[in-house]
Amino acid sequence: MSHLTAQLAGRVPEPVKQWFRSRIRECVHCCQCDGDVTPWDTYCPNCGQRNPAKIATCAPIYLALGFVLLAMIVSALILVL
Repeated sequence: MSHLTAQLAGRVPEPVKQWFRSRIRECVHCCQCDGDVTPWDTYCPNCGQRNPAKIATCAPIYLALGFVLLAMIVSALILVL
């Protein structure tokens, strides 16, 4: 990890890091048996759960809002400079 990346990673609050870790965990572990799955599996190979890697409904909404907020901040910085 480069020095700049380490500095940026240090600025991200712990709750945000935890939220991203939880979303990633939802993508690679079955919600029923906690077995390993891929985001594209339609059934869990361990227990047969349908859509085992289902992502929470709010995840894409938060991601979209984050991108909009980031775009607004960048555009405001460009206008100021």
